Amino acid sequence: MKFQTTLILLALLVIIAAYFVIIEKNAQTTAERERIAARQTDQPGTPVFLADRFPTESITHIELEYKDQPRVVIDKHGENWRQTQPVDFALNTWSARQL
Repeated sequence: MKFQTTLILLALLVIIAAYFVIIEKNAQTTAERERIAARQTDQPGTPVFLADRFPTESITHIELEYKDQPRVVIDKHGENWRQTQPVDFALNTWSARQL
């Protein structure tokens, strides 16, 4: 290998090592990001109600609104769930419970 090639590879190694020492050393770990996300209650994906503190059997009507999409309305009649908007059809009980 030529001396010039060796110097180029050594310079690349130094640049990569400097990146990890300077940038990655100060980066947040996954655990830190999860801890910060748990403290932020208004962040998307954070549950509004905890299942163990909220009686899910009392829910009879669910409306889901998404940006730039039609509203989805789900109603419970007895033990059966039906989607009523944007189309009307029966749902499986287990799929409605996941909401």
